[in-house]
Amino acid sequence: INAEYRGRVHGAAFNDSGPPSCPAKMRFKNRYFLIELCFKDGRIDDSMTKLDFFNVLKDSIILNFGDYGMGCVMQSLQIKYFNIPTNICIVRSNRDDYRMVWSALTLITNIKKRPVSLRVIHCSGTIRSCEKEALAFNAHWLDVIRASRATIEQKKRAEATI
Repeated sequence: INAEYRGRVHGAAFNDSGPPSCPAKMRFKNRYFLIELCFKDGRIDDSMTKLDFFNVLKDSIILNFGDYGMGCVMQSLQIKYFNIPTNICIVRSNRDDYRMVWSALTLITNIKKRPVSLRVIHCSGTIRSCEKEALAFNAHWLDVIRASRATIEQKKRAEATI
C-alpha cells in the first residue's frame, strides 16, 4: 500500500486522485417496536398469524400514507416476533421512517373484524433491548395474574403461555 494511503481513516469519502478508497460500510439502522395487542372483546384468537398482522399493518400504511409511505417503509418492514397468547409482537422498521410505522400501528382499529387497539410499549434500536422489555412486561403480567383472583387452572395456563 502506498504511504499516502496508510494513514487514511476507514470509511473516508471517495477520493478522485489515485486508486479509489474503500467505500464506508454502513450498517442498516433499524428501530424495533414492542407492541401489545389489546383486543376489546378480551378473547384470544389462535387462528391469527404473523402474516395476518403484517397484512393489516401494510393496509394501514397504505391507507394513511399512500404509496409513498409504503415505498419508504416496505424495504425494512418485518414482523420479528408474534405471540398471540401473550398479545406481544415485535416489528422492525428502518430508522428514517419509524415514525410513519408507529403512526400506522396506533391507527389500526380492527384485525380480522375484531376491534383492537395497539399499544407501543417500547421502541429501541436493538432487538435485544426489545426482548428484555418483553420479558419484563410478561413477568409483570404474570405477577398481576398471580395476585388476582384467577383460578388455579387459569394461572397455570397463563404461566404456560409465557
